[in-house]
Amino acid sequence: GANLGEMIRAGQNIPAGYALSIDFFADFLEFNNLTALTKDPVMNDEALVKGIGSGAFSSRGEEVLEEIFRDLEAGGDGELVVRSSSICEDSSLSSMAGIFESFISLQGVEELKEGVKGCFISLYSPKALSYRLSNNIPTDQFKMGVVIQPFKRGRPSGVLFTADPVKGNEEKLIISGVDSICADFVEGRGESF
Repeated sequence: GANLGEMIRAGQNIPAGYALSIDFFADFLEFNNLTALTKDPVMNDEALVKGIGSGAFSSRGEEVLEEIFRDLEAGGDGELVVRSSSICEDSSLSSMAGIFESFISLQGVEELKEGVKGCFISLYSPKALSYRLSNNIPTDQFKMGVVIQPFKRGRPSGVLFTADPVKGNEEKLIISGVDSICADFVEGRGESF
């Protein structure tokens, strides 16, 4: 989310959107009486996933999501993307790219709400918790923000790495893509170029 903001400020052509802060996430956990479980997410992962999945947004949370939906629906093609943006996702010591979930081609405010909860749930997935433990990421850094934008169907589309993601070579850019939507590249569908 922060990187998208920097690109917008630099004048890049980025679809307008909204960022739900980690405070929005904390309010959701508190409203659903889940905050205490986050103190030991490894021991409480199943309860957190179940509680988030069946949880509800506060009346203010509902209002915020409905306002976002109305605003983005009015200015777009009717489909939204909900992207995870954890504060522990990328640092100089670790990269959690691909560990958290994002949801594309969402239609309607209910799908938007489920997408937001899906991003929250992905914070407590086995692969996220394993990565957190392996990289000694403190529990207090394990929080989720969410970016909501209009969904743009790219063709072609792809991913730009500003450093070699395998070897860490900062002198090398890597661009990979597919002749369809980017999800096909991320999921390994379609022929990459």
